[in-house]
Amino acid sequence: MSEIDIYTVLLTVVSIILLFLKGKRRFDRLNQLGIERYASYRQKIGAKLLDGILYSIGFVFLVTAAITFFVEHAQSIPVLSGAFALLVIFLIFGTRGSSKR
Repeated sequence: MSEIDIYTVLLTVVSIILLFLKGKRRFDRLNQLGIERYASYRQKIGAKLLDGILYSIGFVFLVTAAITFFVEHAQSIPVLSGAFALLVIFLIFGTRGSSKR
């Protein structure tokens, strides 16, 4: 396993953790009816801002890991890199439609 592979795995793990934390934070704010509750408007803005930052950083890390993996292994393992590219495309478009809005 090369340094680039370790870098790719590290970026992927960090991005999954960040995306999980974003979802966990949202889940913790839900009440029994599935409505997000905030103590004040300031808390709502801060929570939405932090969630957006977590999502953005996690998304950028995931895309960076995918591009790094694809460039590094494109010629040696074309099927695996193609499958990984399809997985990233699925994650990109799959997470966009998961919002309640």
